[in-house]
Amino acid sequence: MLKNSMIQINKIASNVYFNTAETDRELIFKQLFFLKVAFKI
Repeated sequence: MLKNSMIQINKIASNVYFNTAETDRELIFKQLFFLKVAFKI
């Protein structure tokens, strides 16, 4: 029982981490794109 709930928690934690990493990449990409447009690099 405890082991199963630990696995569940680990899955949720890794999903949250993965989603956060994805969002960070998106933000970085958008910022780079904005800079490129703003300064016409």
